[in-house]
Amino acid sequence: MGRRSVARSLVPLAALLAGCSGSSDDGPNANLLVITLDTLRADHLGCYGAERQATPHLDAFAAQGVLFRNATTTAPLTLPSHSSLFTGDDPPVHGVRDNVGFTLPASRDTLAEALQARGWNTGAFVSAFVLDSSFGLDQGFETYADDIKIAQGSAISSEGIQRDGAETVDRALAWMEEQQNEAFFAWVHLFDPHTPYAAPAPFGERFADDPYLGEVAYTDDLVGRLLRGLEHLAVGERTQVWILGDHGESRGDHEEANHGIFLYDATTRIPMLVRAPGIEPRAVEAQVRLIDVMPTALDLLGVPLQGEPSGRSLRPLLTGEASDLELAAYAESLFPKLHYGWSSLRSLRTRRYKYIQAPRPELYDLEADPGERNNIVDRWPDVAADFRARLEAIEAGAERATDEARSQNVDAETVEALRALGYAGTTSPTTELDDSQLPDPKDKIGLLQEVSVAAHHIQSGAAAKGVELLRSLVEREPDMLDALITLGEGLFDLGAYEESVDVLGRAAELAPDLFSVWANLGLSLRGLGRDGDALRAFERARELAPSSVIPLGHLIDAYMSIGDFPQVETVCQQFLSLNPNNARVFGALGLAQLQQGKISMANQTVQRLLETDPAAERGNYLRAMILLQSNDLQGATVALEKELEHHQQNLDTFLLLASIYAQTGQSEQERRTLESAVQHHPGVFDAHLVLAQTYLRDGIKDPRAIEAARRALELNPESQAARAALEALQK
Repeated sequence: MGRRSVARSLVPLAALLAGCSGSSDDGPNANLLVITLDTLRADHLGCYGAERQATPHLDAFAAQGVLFRNATTTAPLTLPSHSSLFTGDDPPVHGVRDNVGFTLPASRDTLAEALQARGWNTGAFVSAFVLDSSFGLDQGFETYADDIKIAQGSAISSEGIQRDGAETVDRALAWMEEQQNEAFFAWVHLFDPHTPYAAPAPFGERFADDPYLGEVAYTDDLVGRLLRGLEHLAVGERTQVWILGDHGESRGDHEEANHGIFLYDATTRIPMLVRAPGIEPRAVEAQVRLIDVMPTALDLLGVPLQGEPSGRSLRPLLTGEASDLELAAYAESLFPKLHYGWSSLRSLRTRRYKYIQAPRPELYDLEADPGERNNIVDRWPDVAADFRARLEAIEAGAERATDEARSQNVDAETVEALRALGYAGTTSPTTELDDSQLPDPKDKIGLLQEVSVAAHHIQSGAAAKGVELLRSLVEREPDMLDALITLGEGLFDLGAYEESVDVLGRAAELAPDLFSVWANLGLSLRGLGRDGDALRAFERARELAPSSVIPLGHLIDAYMSIGDFPQVETVCQQFLSLNPNNARVFGALGLAQLQQGKISMANQTVQRLLETDPAAERGNYLRAMILLQSNDLQGATVALEKELEHHQQNLDTFLLLASIYAQTGQSEQERRTLESAVQHHPGVFDAHLVLAQTYLRDGIKDPRAIEAARRALELNPESQAARAALEALQK
C-alpha cells in the first residue's frame, strides 16, 4: 500500500469477523493506543523487579493489564525495531537492517494501513528524527507529527533532532481529543531515556546519582499523564493500550556503554504491557516477540491480517487458553559490520536458551544464567546446531528484502543527524566481506568505549586529553574510521592543523566517499593557510553531498577569506536555493554584492534578510554600509545602533559606529562606543588601541586612557603604535 493513503477500502462484512470487539457492521468502535518508549531497559521497571522505585505509573498499568516477562525486540536500534513492530516481520523480511541507509518499502503492509483502510483515524507522534517520515513509517497515518527537522546550515546536535516527551504527549492528547467520538489508532513515541541523559526537575535531582534512571522516571511520569488524559476523554474503557520498549540499554554490561552492538538481554529484552477490553490482568512467562504485537492488536480489534507476517496473535496467552506458544525470538545487529567492519550478530531466544551467532558463538541457559555470563556452547553442541539452523532459515531470502529497503541516496544531513544521536558512526569499507572474515565484536568493544571517552573529553573542552587517548588508539587500530575522524576534529580544536590534515587524509583514503571527512579536512587545510587545497576539499564534499548545505557553508567562508566575492555570491545563491531562509548566508551574499559594487542588489538582499529576521546578525550592519554609499550618516548610525542592540560579538560594528560619531563631531558618543567595544572584546588588541588613540587625540590622559594603551601593548608587545600611545599618555 502507498504511504499516507487516505482512501478507506470497502470491506465485505464477512471479512470483519462478526462479534469481534473492535469492528461491527457500523464500522470500528474501539480504539488502539501504542506507546513506544525508546531505550527502556526492562529490569529498570518496578513491575520487572527493579529494587529502586522509579516507575509508579507503569507499575500500576501492569497491575491492571497483562505483563509479558520475556518479550524480545528484533534489533537494538530504533528504526529496525519499529519497522518490525508495525509490520509484524523480522528485519530479514521487511529489509530495514539499520538506522542509516534504509527506508521501509511502501510495499510492506503496516498496522496503520490495515486500520485506516477499515475506518480508523490514524495519528503518529514521534520524538526523534530517527523516526522521520522519510524513513517510511508514516505509511497509513493521516497525521504524522515528525516536525523535528534538521536545521540546515547550522551545527547538528542531538538536542536539535529530538523532542521533549512533554510536547509529544501534549500533541497526542490534543489529537485524540479531536477524535473523541470516532475510532482512532494513535502511536506515541517517547525518546527521553535515550542519551544524553538529562531529565528535568524534579527527576534529574531525585536520581542525580543515576541520570539514566532519572530519564526513566521522567518517562514514567509522561506515560502517567498520557493515560490520565485518555481517561479524561472517557475513552479508556474502549481503548486497547500497548506500552513497550523498542530496545534496552547496556549501561556497561558486557562492556557496552549504550546499545546497538550486542544482543544480550540488557538491550533485547523489552518491557511489554497491554490492557484491553475483556482481558483480565495476568503475568505471562512465555517467550513472546515484538513482531507479535501487530497480529495481536488486529486480532483483538477484529481486523483480519493482510498477508502472512512473521509474528502471530498472542490472544491465547492473553486469555489464559495457553501458557506457552513455544515461540523463538529472532534478533540481529548489523551495526558492527556496517559501521566498524566487525562481524554482524544474530540471535535466537526461547524462554530457556539464547544462542548468539558470532565468530565465537555463544549459548546461554537463561534460567540458570540470566546475566548471560557463562557460555555453554561447547557443552551443548546439539542445541547450538539446532539454533544455528533455525537462524539460517530466517535469514534465507533476506538479500532481496534488504536491497528493496536500502536507500540509494542518503543525504548528508541525515547521516550527520543520526550520528549526533549516537547511531550512525561511519560506513565501513569491509561491509562486503563474510562475517567469518571479520573480528568478533566481543574482541573490539573496548575500542568503542575508548572513542566514546575521548570524544567526551573533546566535546567538553578537554581536547588535549581526548587527543592523547585517540593517538594511542589509532596506533593500535590504524583503520578505525570513527577514531581517525574524532582525532582529526580534536586536533583541529587544538590548532594542530598539520597533524589534523595527516589524520583526516588517512580517513579520506579509507572512506573516499564520506563527505564529512572532506569537509573536516578542508577546515584543517584552511587553518594551515592552504586555501587552494581547502577549496578543493570543500568542492569534493559538495560533489559527494550535492543536496547538502554543509559543504556550501564551508565554501562561502573559504571564498570570503580569500576575497573571491564573485564565488561567494555564486555559492550563496546555491545555498539559498536549498535553504531560502538562512540569515547568515543572506548576510554573506549582501556583503559579497556590496564588495563588488552591486549596491542595488545588495540593498534588495539586505531588505529581504531583515524582513526574514529584523534582528539578524549583520543585517543592520550591512544596511549601514549601504547607507554610507550615499553618505547617509544619520541612517547608518541608526542601523548600527540597532545592530548593537542584539549583536555585540563583531568588533567592526563598534568601530564603524565610532568612526561615524567621529566624523559628525560626537566625541563623547565615540568614546562611549569604544569603551563598550573594550568591555565586549577585552582580549582584542584593536579595541584597546583605538580607544587609547581616541583618548590621546582628545587630550584625555586619565587612568582609563593609560590602561587602554597598556592593555593594547600587553596584547601585542611588538606594536609601535601602542607603545607610542602609552608613552604620550604618560607624559
